[in-house]
Amino acid sequence: GAAGVSFTRTTYVVGRLDVSGGGSLSASAIHYTTVLPRVSSGRYDVTTTHVAGRVVLTENEALPATTKLVVPVDTSLRLNGHELDVGGELSVSFSDNPGDGLQMKDESDLLTVRQKASFVVPGAQASATSDGSFKAGEIHFKGDFAQENHSSGSGRSFVATGTTCFFDGDEAQQIHFGTPGLSTSHFHGLVFDNAASITLTSDVVAKGDVVVTSGTSVRATRDLDLNLGLSVN
Repeated sequence: GAAGVSFTRTTYVVGRLDVSGGGSLSASAIHYTTVLPRVSSGRYDVTTTHVAGRVVLTENEALPATTKLVVPVDTSLRLNGHELDVGGELSVSFSDNPGDGLQMKDESDLLTVRQKASFVVPGAQASATSDGSFKAGEIHFKGDFAQENHSSGSGRSFVATGTTCFFDGDEAQQIHFGTPGLSTSHFHGLVFDNAASITLTSDVVAKGDVVVTSGTSVRATRDLDLNLGLSVN
């Protein structure tokens, strides 16, 4: 039915949680250990959606703008050949444990983030790396992008080796790397497709091809370092 449910305490969900039939769910945070919630025809007013285990997509998923998706240390989220549309913000942390964080290894992986996306190595994770995590598929960033590195971190929270990143939002976007470099964090393939403007607020490194579509305005206060080539279409 269309009844509403509210969780007032820390909640962990094992298995599939469905929000459908015009119902509503509200909470400050919900932790998912195996699969993300399925929100089809109801309201999902959950401030933070936490990955709390090894989550592997088994179907295309979409989260509304009313929630922030968080992938903390010692957890992982693998797209597994599916599409994930994140309507709110996304925060992904990488730790010293290989296989943690966001995993995109299938050519059909497609991630869309409609608000700010942050990729972080927390402090004291000196050997943490996302190398091998972004091997395939596409990420479409509709909001800002931030690569962050905390004290004593490795600086390798966004190491793309095959995934192509698109900046194709409808409003102005910013890109910032805390530790840009060929040996630290960088893009692989990169497509700028935003007539509203894209601003680079730090050095940005791309190891693959970079495409700037016609009508896109790219503003840079720092350097864009290219390992291959730049084309304007």
